[in-house]
Amino acid sequence: LFLLNALDNGDYSFHFAEAKLSSREKELNQMLNRIKDILTKARKEVIENEKFLSLIVESITTGIIILDEHNNIQTTNKATT
Repeated sequence: LFLLNALDNGDYSFHFAEAKLSSREKELNQMLNRIKDILTKARKEVIENEKFLSLIVESITTGIIILDEHNNIQTTNKATT
């Protein structure tokens, strides 16, 4: 439950102890730490991809307006101004 609440709040700073536990508890905590590491890596990749796409959109000389499913403006580039 702690893991899910932390991830839901965007908190990736936690670490489950792996010492001084029974072998089953240690194995569980190792697995939870591995899940956190995988999700942290995936989050970093998403952020990097967003930065890369933003750079591409800003480098285009044609105006670009990105709308959401309700036709609200989500993103524009400098060429739209």
